[in-house]
Amino acid sequence: MKNKFLACLLIMVCSFACIFFVACDKNKEQTQTTYSVNFYDYDGTRLGIPTSEEDDTIIYTQIIKKGESATAPAVPGREGYMFTGWSKDFENVTSNLEIVAQYVSACEVVFKNYDNSIIKTEIVAYGSDATPPEVETRAGYRFVGWIGDYRKVIADTTIVADYVEQCSVDFVNYDDSLISSQVVDKGTKAIAPNEKLIKIKPETEDGVYEFAGWDKQFDNVQSNLTIKATFKIKTYTVNFVDWNGESLSAPQTVKHGESAIAPNMTGKMYLDTKSEKKAGYRFSGFDKNFESVKSNMTINALYTKIEEPIIFVENKTYEEGTTLAKVGVYVITSKPICGLKIKLYYDNDVLTLSSLQQKSKFIDGHIQSKTKDNYIEFVWTNSSDISFANNFSQILELDFDINAYQSAGTYTIVFDETETQYSFTQNNFPQSQQVVLISGSVILTEKEGN
Repeated sequence: MKNKFLACLLIMVCSFACIFFVACDKNKEQTQTTYSVNFYDYDGTRLGIPTSEEDDTIIYTQIIKKGESATAPAVPGREGYMFTGWSKDFENVTSNLEIVAQYVSACEVVFKNYDNSIIKTEIVAYGSDATPPEVETRAGYRFVGWIGDYRKVIADTTIVADYVEQCSVDFVNYDDSLISSQVVDKGTKAIAPNEKLIKIKPETEDGVYEFAGWDKQFDNVQSNLTIKATFKIKTYTVNFVDWNGESLSAPQTVKHGESAIAPNMTGKMYLDTKSEKKAGYRFSGFDKNFESVKSNMTINALYTKIEEPIIFVENKTYEEGTTLAKVGVYVITSKPICGLKIKLYYDNDVLTLSSLQQKSKFIDGHIQSKTKDNYIEFVWTNSSDISFANNFSQILELDFDINAYQSAGTYTIVFDETETQYSFTQNNFPQSQQVVLISGSVILTEKEGN
């Protein structure tokens, strides 16, 4: 009975003790006001803070009041990595903390100037972008960017400032006064100023001046340049053009205000044998005045219709090696004919007359013909006047033999004007009437490929 009582008493004492100690612990927890905070590097090394600037003593465990912040220690650094922060927040401490430094793989980016001096060194996370620094102005050069890629960096990198050399270009007038100035990159092109800004050189006894260009090239500038405007006497191009659009002479270069020189047009005529009404035309002047030229000019020759009867020898063109030339003699007239006399001289060193044939209505009537070594004389009379359709008719066909080895050239067949006569009415031949005579030629051209 006594043992049973002792056992019950022991149980009551133990229960009371447990209740007491639990209550004490709970009260202690409710009343705790400080906590311990420990910082560690990635490898477990403890990191501490100095007690003061004067004292080298290091505190590794910081005792922090509830709700206050711990002080982060300095991070010694980790090669090839970049510190990114801590594993836990320690600004409002409410419990004991074990905090570890956090790192990511990192790359070093060095920005250098043109002279290899370092402008900036930056550690960036692997695959991240570096931030380029501002560069100082470099005299005589223009910054154009960076040599190397500082975006998405995956290795240690050196980036170098890139510059291009610059040149000053001055454009000046004939009197050295400045027109414009510009700075361009070396090896590039300068831009010429608007010509309206150029001062024209004053007129002298040599003439009126106009802008001619610049005294230096500036398409590929390699150094500082002064480029001067150049001037020339103002000139114009004058072309004299014939009825068929062909030039009568080489283009002339004429100074401002001076006169062009007309080509020699004495006795100039041309024949229109292709239109329905055949006719001849005689030069009568030019369509523009060219005594004081002040612009480029095309001056056209003017012609008037020839009213007098025309007898002409056609021009025939053959290639070298031709041995037979057939040349026609024609008449253009609106008046009837009853008689004519023709005398033609030709180059008998080249041309040998092999036959003379009368054509058209000249087959009929009384005919006399005479040929010598270098001329042909043909006399025709008819019992009545004859006229021709479209005022046009062939009188003769002259056949000339030519040496196959004769060289290229122009070989003339020329009227003897004193011996050529023409009559419009019966019984007055061989009285001379007014008639226009146009000589012709045989033209030999060089063979193609010679």
